[in-house]
Amino acid sequence: MNTFLNAFTFPEKTVYPASSTVPQDLFNLLEVYGDAVFFPRLMPEMFRQEGHRLELDAEGKLQRTGIVYNEMKGNYSTHDNVASDWCMRSLFPGTSYAHDSGGDPAAIPSLDYARFKQFHERYYHPSNTQIFLYGDIPTATWLERLQGSFLHRFQKLDIAVRVGEPAAFAAPLYLTKTYPSGPEDEEGGKTSITCNWLLNPVADAEATLAMELLSEILIGSAASPLQRALIDSGLGEDLSGPTGLETELSRLFLAVGLRGTEPDRADAIEKLILDTLRRVVKEGLDPELVEGTLRRFEFRSREIKGGGPFGLRLMRRSLRAWLHGHAPQTSLVFAPVMESIRTKLAADKHYFEKIIQSALIDNPHRTLVTIVPDGSQNEREQAAERAELDARQQAMGEAEIAALKAAQAELERYQSTPDSPEAVAAIPFLGEADIPRSVPLIPSTDSYLVLGEAGAAPSCGAAGDPSGQAVVPVKLHDLYTNGISYVDLCFDLEQLTPDELLFMPLYASLIPALGLPGLGYEATATRINLCSGGFSSFTETSLQARRKRSEPEDLHIKLFYRLRALDGMVGEAMELTGRLIREADLGDLKRIAEGTYAFTLHHASRHPRVTIEEARAEAVGPGVVRV
Repeated sequence: MNTFLNAFTFPEKTVYPASSTVPQDLFNLLEVYGDAVFFPRLMPEMFRQEGHRLELDAEGKLQRTGIVYNEMKGNYSTHDNVASDWCMRSLFPGTSYAHDSGGDPAAIPSLDYARFKQFHERYYHPSNTQIFLYGDIPTATWLERLQGSFLHRFQKLDIAVRVGEPAAFAAPLYLTKTYPSGPEDEEGGKTSITCNWLLNPVADAEATLAMELLSEILIGSAASPLQRALIDSGLGEDLSGPTGLETELSRLFLAVGLRGTEPDRADAIEKLILDTLRRVVKEGLDPELVEGTLRRFEFRSREIKGGGPFGLRLMRRSLRAWLHGHAPQTSLVFAPVMESIRTKLAADKHYFEKIIQSALIDNPHRTLVTIVPDGSQNEREQAAERAELDARQQAMGEAEIAALKAAQAELERYQSTPDSPEAVAAIPFLGEADIPRSVPLIPSTDSYLVLGEAGAAPSCGAAGDPSGQAVVPVKLHDLYTNGISYVDLCFDLEQLTPDELLFMPLYASLIPALGLPGLGYEATATRINLCSGGFSSFTETSLQARRKRSEPEDLHIKLFYRLRALDGMVGEAMELTGRLIREADLGDLKRIAEGTYAFTLHHASRHPRVTIEEARAEAVGPGVVRV
């Protein structure tokens, strides 16, 4: 019954969301999850298992382990994690953001059980909690449940939690950090160089939305001037992992850079970024690119997306301001803020260029972070840890060794002991009466389009006999979608040969990434963004249910084109994407080679037999001609 259950950790908050379509199931989740958050047992064995501990291995040597400790060691071993961590930390000296909220493996062993318990007792308290409710259950019902189950057991505390405000930089800061790499990393040259700016407080709703829009304009697509300048420069392979706008801290920060580069290119990359920004201010932004970005954001604000509860999306937006002492609706409301930005843009066509000048070019509170591979870092760190543990073991007396063995045995006993019947019985379960007796049905109406002459628009008819004319069957689903139309065009591929079918997933991935004759990819992408919320294509294979076990299974292979657009723009969007389906520029071999390479690498990650060399060969081989 439950549709979502998870826990999210951020640098300044931890979130425990749960959702269900069945009220009693949601209340059951609340009882279990709320009890785990507010009243966990927090036994010493749990701390040793989840946090860190010393134990003797099979050879009698002292070692340090623990679930979180090992997870954070893994986090510090990957390039993108190290880069993202330092791009943020470098901008916030003197605040809690300057520290790793997940725990630095070098510091985790200094946390003891007593301090761990004290931290939970103080900060995992209703006085330091925001509770977000979403759905059609009456608020009074929720408050009664929360009060009766948890809140009545606490007294209000005065807990002032602030992350702090960093001192303003007088000049940019330059940092170089390393990450442990193996031979494959060194061969790939996985150095990244990223420029980072500290920006406005997140609770400033208009400044925050303006920066979200500007970030999308500058680096959000292949048509974006800053992304295009970086990729075309040849100074690196791709945008760096941290590139983008961070909006879930007390202050925004923007990161822009390249990975797959060389450390000695730091000055050139920084100069390229700043020079590109200055050029954009001088020459102005493409009005179509700006308008397309605004429309795309307006589309996103309307869309009720899948992939998780919609309320979760609203909760995260509300917490931007709410967590830092402002009313939750400050960062939740969208339409009036967008209207204000549109009004200012109409009055001053250089609205965004002025933000680039003040927030980026003239802003000294920025850092340039270079992350370089270090092939010997792992060995050095492991040797240092081994030396520390060996020295510690040599200094331990017999009583300490015996206590360590006893704690280790107690942990193993705890881990292998099943829950008691009484504990299992305490878990609330659904009864048959709690479960709905019917399932929701999606309304569906059959219709058709009558095909006309070449160049003529098809006409729509009601379900019934179309009098032998050439028609396309249509299924209409009349649902509340907040002013957005969703269109799927489905093509049967059963007439293709097996060899031809092999190329269809690649073909489907290429079509949305191509331009039109006389109109390059960037211009085509900009026009699609102006009139739609997205255009994609994919293949799908399914088996039709058999009426009898003796019948052969009927395999169906389809090609889908999927379009999303505001109701008022769907006609224009279908005309443009229809042209792309019929007239995509398959003569743009450079663009096709790039798309084929990316497609093959994506599949190589799931099928290791496909090597990068094979991917490169495929990108320039006969497959391109065939497609």
